[in-house]
Amino acid sequence: MQNKFSCFYHPTENTELKNIWEDPETVFIFDTNVLLSLYSFQPEGRQDFFKILSKIESRIWIPFHVGLEFQKNRLNVIKKRRNSFNDLNKEIDKLIDTIKFDKKPFSTISNVFSLKKNYQPVQEKLDTTLSEISKLFKELDSTLKFHLKEIKDEVKALDKDRIFINSDDFIRKEIDKLFDEKKVGSNTFDTQEKLENLYKEGEQRYENGIPPGYKDISKEEEEFFFDGLNYKRKFGDLIIFKQIIEFSKERNIKNIIFVSEDVKEDWRSIEEFEGTKILGARPELKRELNKEASVENFLIYQIEEFMQKTNDYLDIKIELDTLKSIKLSLEEEKRMYDEHLRIQRMNIEQLKAQEALRDHVAAQRVVGREYEALRDHIAAQQMVGSQLKEHETLMRGHVAAQQMIGKEYEALRNYIAAQRMVGSQLKAHEALKGHVAAQQMIGKEYEALRDHIAAQQAFEDQIKAQRSYDEKFFDEQDLDEE
Repeated sequence: MQNKFSCFYHPTENTELKNIWEDPETVFIFDTNVLLSLYSFQPEGRQDFFKILSKIESRIWIPFHVGLEFQKNRLNVIKKRRNSFNDLNKEIDKLIDTIKFDKKPFSTISNVFSLKKNYQPVQEKLDTTLSEISKLFKELDSTLKFHLKEIKDEVKALDKDRIFINSDDFIRKEIDKLFDEKKVGSNTFDTQEKLENLYKEGEQRYENGIPPGYKDISKEEEEFFFDGLNYKRKFGDLIIFKQIIEFSKERNIKNIIFVSEDVKEDWRSIEEFEGTKILGARPELKRELNKEASVENFLIYQIEEFMQKTNDYLDIKIELDTLKSIKLSLEEEKRMYDEHLRIQRMNIEQLKAQEALRDHVAAQRVVGREYEALRDHIAAQQMVGSQLKEHETLMRGHVAAQQMIGKEYEALRNYIAAQRMVGSQLKAHEALKGHVAAQQMIGKEYEALRDHIAAQQAFEDQIKAQRSYDEKFFDEQDLDEE
């Protein structure tokens, strides 16, 4: 069973571990955080670490990406350390002001109650108390300054390396000497295409919780450029692991001891039992190394463990105090790193908040502009509305006027029609008068004619009567003659 599931087994026996340590084919690979931690070591601890590396110099190696990350982050580590000491000295200086005796309340009591004038014994007692307390505070102040000087001297002793960003870096020189060109891997991801393919694989691995590196997802937006290539920091551990695999293939490596201060669960097996227990390398990492490069043993140790076991198995004499010093330095380094990470995250959150605020302000400005435009539009609409109302009023007035004019026009038309009717009537009346006059004249002429006719008739009757008389006369004459 062990042969099929060897990735779940860790060598625990000292003999087995000693054999791995002593095997000339075993390679000691160092993580970026180990090289950067050397800047926080006390000189003695750093010297012992370099002594161990010198002892196993032929078997040490770092991936290309470790070297790159070291060079990229070295100055930041130096700055953090310098800032840490500067901040510490500033805080120590502030302690001088912690013991200050305020005499003002004594003067206030004396003046408010006029003690010298009204309560002389009380004033004398108050003066004595003030004098004695002032003397005690002077002694305390002197004692504090003495001890603070000792503290600052201790800080100065700890900071005796005094490496500045522009000074000679003897730590890097020693690292350069130990890790020459043969002990630094080649860049297996030397094109952007290769990196992009790795990033795609990394996204899938991280989504499925496949180690290493998925705990670095918080570095989502962190990137840097080198040699024309875009590196995403969240895939740094995966790049290192892939370069270890390629190196192991090329050299046919069987045993790897990986020294790293990274104790996250994407590298180490972690169990909670009576506290947190950090175990060996994750089985998935061991399995992948075995399948891809036939690596038989992949062990991960922190610096203190590595130095202790090297001391045990390779008989390199390291003082216990040195290990304690290294442990304290690493704890302090972790504290500083955690604080830096906290500040960095806080800065990121602030940046995000600022971005959100900027976006909000921009949106508000857009909304403001839209509001202004809307307000102008509303004002224009109101103006148009007012104009429409005015126009409506005018139209209504115009319509009313038109209606009035219409009515007046109708009245006028009726009046004209009436006038015309009157005119017609007048004309008819005139015509009638003329007709009447004509009729009257005709009547008169008729009367005259009638009279004339009557006269004619009478004349004719007379003529007829005359004729009748004459005829009768002549008839009688004739009769007489006969």
